[in-house]
Amino acid sequence: MRRQPYLNSGLASVYHRGNEMPDSSLRAWTTFIGSHSPVSSPVVLDVGTGTGMSALALARWRDARVVAGVDQSPAMLMQAACHSHHERVAYLAGTATELPVAEHGFDLVLLSRVIHHIPDLRGTAAELKRALRRGGVAVVRTTVRDRLDSRVYDYWPQLRALDASMFPSQGQIEGKFVLTFAA
Repeated sequence: MRRQPYLNSGLASVYHRGNEMPDSSLRAWTTFIGSHSPVSSPVVLDVGTGTGMSALALARWRDARVVAGVDQSPAMLMQAACHSHHERVAYLAGTATELPVAEHGFDLVLLSRVIHHIPDLRGTAAELKRALRRGGVAVVRTTVRDRLDSRVYDYWPQLRALDASMFPSQGQIEGKFVLTFAA
């Protein structure tokens, strides 16, 4: 069984501050992610929302009509409600394989820096397909095993082996998602 440190309430209390980034960087990511939306004001599903940074940014800077942020950690959702409140964002308890949303309700689904925590990629892909409208897009923002090229490994070489064991390969992600979405 995989460790699930993100369910730890102690982590949730420091996660938001530890993952903050300058508004200019967050806005750039939001613009890039939002550029994949098939519509200009999308209905967005943020799977693994954590403390809601991406959900809030999509509501503020991508002019999303509605953003549903889903996370399985009650502690993370509590932090999201505190730090990332917005009138067009709702936070819901659920998992990537059991999303608490209606069928075909979303234009854009985002999984940002969370896929390595998901044990069932095929089940997740099937659930995302169920949640997306026809023509909708799923964006996966992650580190992949094939491209562990960060400068941090020059200074902390043992981290590369740890990350290689934790992150899936690009082929693993594409294989599960392409096969599911093509069916």
